[in-house]
Amino acid sequence: MGWKEDDRMAAETDEDVIAALGTPLGYGAIGIVRLSGTGAIELADRIFKARKKETMLGNAPDRVMLTGHICSINGEIIDEVLAVAMKGPRSYTRQDVVEIHSHGGILAASRILERVLQEGARLADAGEFTKRAWINGRIDLAQAEAVIDLIRARSVTGMSQAVKQLDGALSELVKDLRQKLKRLMAGVEASIDFPDEVSVQEEETLKGDLQLLKKKIEDLLETAKAGRIFREGLAVVLLGKPNSGKSTLLNRILGAERALVTNVPGTTRDLIEEMVSIRGIPIQMIDTAGIREKAGIVEALGIEKAKEALDRADLVMAVFDATVAFETADRMVLNLLENRRGLILLNKIDAEGQMLDRKRLEKEAAGLKVLEISAQKGLGMKELEQALVAQVGAEHLAAAPAIINKLRHQKLLEEAREAIGSALKTITTGGTLDCTAVDLWEAWTALGGLLGEEVSGEIVEEIFKEFCVGK
Repeated sequence: MGWKEDDRMAAETDEDVIAALGTPLGYGAIGIVRLSGTGAIELADRIFKARKKETMLGNAPDRVMLTGHICSINGEIIDEVLAVAMKGPRSYTRQDVVEIHSHGGILAASRILERVLQEGARLADAGEFTKRAWINGRIDLAQAEAVIDLIRARSVTGMSQAVKQLDGALSELVKDLRQKLKRLMAGVEASIDFPDEVSVQEEETLKGDLQLLKKKIEDLLETAKAGRIFREGLAVVLLGKPNSGKSTLLNRILGAERALVTNVPGTTRDLIEEMVSIRGIPIQMIDTAGIREKAGIVEALGIEKAKEALDRADLVMAVFDATVAFETADRMVLNLLENRRGLILLNKIDAEGQMLDRKRLEKEAAGLKVLEISAQKGLGMKELEQALVAQVGAEHLAAAPAIINKLRHQKLLEEAREAIGSALKTITTGGTLDCTAVDLWEAWTALGGLLGEEVSGEIVEEIFKEFCVGK
């Protein structure tokens, strides 16, 4: 059963006061307790005593901070606070909302929340504040999902895309598609009612309009790969034989001495994983044990872990030492690159006495791009960054008006595309307009699901389950 208008109306009547911590427990400058629902302001006034006598949140100007104290049932002062009331519908949830700003720390905010619950509020479920914002029509479901993306953003670009979606960029695109589809549906319905008035020219116009709609959906679907990258990041494995310079390269990319670098082969015996943002893309760099034929027991275990890391990697950067002739260990590294995306890096190009040249690597690497670098001196790093983001084709999409970054959105758009494709096939093969109307209705419904219309209650619960309590 889908989430329909009746469900929304029923949910809107559920306006009991909810409360939660708006900041994580721990040491910090402030702690925030949030309340929302009918009676939230009155509840807060029962425990908040303003410094200015007889001033209450209920009679204070909207959105104006008041200084005062939160008191226990016995009248004991719990903490000096700032409190602000935001009267609905001009609030995050479109209900009456109160925020109480206490001193930071483990106890202050917790005791205030406990006091709020004593007065009749209930503890909010995960994401319930944002869920109420959606139920009450302040945002659609795609915008609600953007909230969690904004909180979890791993790069500036990912954050920027989340802000765009929260601001309605994706929603507006989908609404525009639905509006165009609605006009076409109206034309088809009119043609069903008056079949004698349908001309060949009108049929061709309908086909052209549907092809254009299908192309716009496909263009949006093209951004799905980049969206996943900006949201989840890339896993990039550094691979190479001992002393090829993998750890030095990791330190160079991170801008910090994260990996131990020595002239002793096999220093790296376990995986070293660090997050870094390269040109707006969050990347998990994974340094691995050096690959070589004869390895000790511990080092051999590290090599096995390196091979396991390859299975979950999006890209591989294979590092080769320019000062050493091509040998068995290099061949082992190249064999591990088979059927994988990645880059070949010829390292230590600043050193004298080079024994491995670029042409040899290009011949052996079977089409993988070869770059010359010096991890020690920082040579070729800009070219490396450019080649890395080019491998995933995401950089040029960063400036797109909207990007698909969720599997739910992708599946719904695919459903809409397939339904429009079916409608086009029906028209081309001389099928009935009734079948075309059904296909267009399916496309309309799929696009509406992205915004939160006709979406199942189970899906709604799964979406808001991702949120933290208090958001």
